Amino acid sequence: MTTDSFTKYVVQIRTLRYKGLSWQKISDQIGQPATSIRRFAKKYMPELLEFKQQERLIQITNLLNNGLDWYQIADQLGLHITTLRQFVERHMPELVKLRRQNRLNKILDLRKDGLTWQQIANEVNLTVSSIYRLVRRK
Repeated sequence: MTTDSFTKYVVQIRTLRYKGLSWQKISDQIGQPATSIRRFAKKYMPELLEFKQQERLIQITNLLNNGLDWYQIADQLGLHITTLRQFVERHMPELVKLRRQNRLNKILDLRKDGLTWQQIANEVNLTVSSIYRLVRRK
């Protein structure tokens, strides 16, 4: 690859990425495999990856603030729930801890109000065994 074609390739990828295109859509336009483009960007343009991560973190935070749960956020962002959780655990571990603590506090408050474990499970959308596990870990 010549210096001129290298520069053109970089500019083309950068422009498409800042327009919000996914790696797959960029690869469709450029005619190269998405994994190759992503590796190239990681090596020569790491700011593109960080830009998208920051944008995704802001999206997730806004959706959480709007009261959506993990499944609704994953669905809205077009991600698998496991992918979303891994991303959040990697980039915002304090958020995961805060949400767990808030959920535990809600469970304990509902229990103090006299609800059964099954009623609490229905209220917080968890199984009874998951609630037991959370309460024991506190």
